[in-house]
Amino acid sequence: MMANRVFQLTDAHLFVDAETEFCGVRPYEGFVRIWNAVAAQLTDGDIVVISGDLAQDEKLETYKVLRELLADHLQQCRLIPGNHDNREAMHEVFPEIIQSNGSHICFCSTLGAWQILGLDSRVDGSVYGRIEADQVTWLSAQLDTACSENALLFLHHHPIDIGSPWMDAIGLTERGALFDYLQKRPAAIKLICNGHIHQEFEGNIGNIAVLGTPSTAFQFRPKQDKAEYDDLAAGYRVMILEGAGWRSEVVRVL
Repeated sequence: MMANRVFQLTDAHLFVDAETEFCGVRPYEGFVRIWNAVAAQLTDGDIVVISGDLAQDEKLETYKVLRELLADHLQQCRLIPGNHDNREAMHEVFPEIIQSNGSHICFCSTLGAWQILGLDSRVDGSVYGRIEADQVTWLSAQLDTACSENALLFLHHHPIDIGSPWMDAIGLTERGALFDYLQKRPAAIKLICNGHIHQEFEGNIGNIAVLGTPSTAFQFRPKQDKAEYDDLAAGYRVMILEGAGWRSEVVRVL
């Protein structure tokens, strides 16, 4: 049985100027290094999810820079916004790959025996995230009409605490509607992947695995009371999906 792959890149924090330094790194250089490593592996059956905080400055021109980088594999890319994103600019620059549910940017794709879905956890003007009830309704509709019995869900903000009080204060808030749905729904969603936390993480919501992924830019040290930068290399996550099974690994790129 042929395996399918989903690559997750997250928290690029790009600026218009490739030379701009932010939090001790040049985000453009980190993203290009990681994108080149991922692009060199891509086959026609792969999907790339960029799970938010694409543009730190939220400028239209920055999304155009990102589009140029992704150009050769654009149709394989799926995007969701983070707290440092501009939905209107994303719509304008990526019209052919942006999917929407009302005012939110969501996506749903089929890959082998799996559905790959993304929800929009951005709250305008805030750092924390939230999944609105209408997105839970949309998620339910996608799963109810799918031929696939397995689902992989992406969102920007972490849906469970990671043990860092400062970061957990700006994670996914008002989780009730999403959690209630996950508890009531038959076990279609096998795993949830998030960004936002700039570190590798593994947890769970019942039988659902929750995986956090390093940033393509700078990293945060785990389990700290306040923000501390980590010297680990930037990286990405790859999910290998085979039948109803899955495995995942984080790859650091020096």
